[in-house]
Amino acid sequence: MSHDITFPTELLEILNERNEWVNHKGMKELAELRGRIESLELPTMRSYDASTGVVKIMAPDIESKQVEEIIDIAQELLPWRKGPFDFFGVEIDAEWRSDLKWDRLAKALPPLKKARVLDVGCNNGYFMFKLAQLGAAHVLGIDPVPFNQVQFELLKKISAAQNLQFELLGFEHLAQLPSRFDVILSMGVLYHHRHPIEQLQTLKAALRPEGALIIETIVIPSLESVALFPEDRYAKMRNVWFVPSVSCLENMLKRCGYKNVELIDFGKTTPAEQRLTKWCPPPRQSLADFLDPNDENLTIEGHPAPHRAIFKATI
Repeated sequence: MSHDITFPTELLEILNERNEWVNHKGMKELAELRGRIESLELPTMRSYDASTGVVKIMAPDIESKQVEEIIDIAQELLPWRKGPFDFFGVEIDAEWRSDLKWDRLAKALPPLKKARVLDVGCNNGYFMFKLAQLGAAHVLGIDPVPFNQVQFELLKKISAAQNLQFELLGFEHLAQLPSRFDVILSMGVLYHHRHPIEQLQTLKAALRPEGALIIETIVIPSLESVALFPEDRYAKMRNVWFVPSVSCLENMLKRCGYKNVELIDFGKTTPAEQRLTKWCPPPRQSLADFLDPNDENLTIEGHPAPHRAIFKATI
C-alpha cells in the first residue's frame, strides 16, 4: 500500500500554477537559489538525526568546499525562522527555538508508525523531520510561502530525507483532501485566519476516523471563554484576528465536534524561545520588539502579551 498523498485534478492544477510562482512573481533571486540547490553535488551517503532538539544533517565524506557552498546558500536564504539545525557541523540557530515547542507537544503525539501526518503552516519543515524520525510513513507540509518552500528544498536535498513532501497550499485546500490524515499538526496558524471555526471544521474533515489534531495558538490569559479581536495590530502583526482564551479554544473545539479535548500545555512566550540570532539578524524584529518596553506583560499596542496553548483533540 502506498503512503503517498494523492491529489484530485483540481488541486493538482492549483499546485502546478503555484510551483511556478518563484519564476513569475518577481522572485528572481529565489529562483536562482533554487537552481543552485538543484545542482548541488553531494556525497551519496547523507542522512539526518532529529532525535535531539537540533536536527543534524550529516555526510561522512562531504568535502569542505561542498559545506561552504551549502552554508553560502543558507546565508542567502536568511532569515531562518524555525530551527535549530546543524548543517555538517555548522549550527543554524533560528529565531524560534522550535525544539522547546516540540518538547511540549511531543508528549501528546499518538503513535506515528505508518501514519500519514499533515503539518499545516510548516514553514521550512523543522517539525516534519521530527515527525518522520518517529516513524511516520509520510509527512505532508503545507505552507503558501515560496521562500519557506525553497528553505525546505535545501533541507531535503542535503539530508536526502524520504517521505517528506512540501506543497504551496493553505488550510482552505484541505476540503479537497477529506479523511486523509491520521495526525494533523496546526502550530501558530489559527489566529492568522478570519474564520477560526471554519478552520477547525476543515481540519476535522481532513482527519481519518479516530485521527488526532494537535493545535497550538496564541491565547490570552483569561479565565473567561472570550477572545480578543484587535482593532488593528497585535504584536505588530496585521494578520491576527481572533486570539481566544484557553477555555474559549476548548469550547470551540468541542462545538466543532472534536472529542477527548485536552489541554497539553499553556505558557507565556519568552525571549528564551523567540529572539534575533545570527541566522535571523537585525534589522528584522522579534519578540522583544513586539512588547511594551515598560511592561513585558503587554504588547506594544497594549494588548495582553502572547501566551500559547497546545490542545490535543480526536474525532
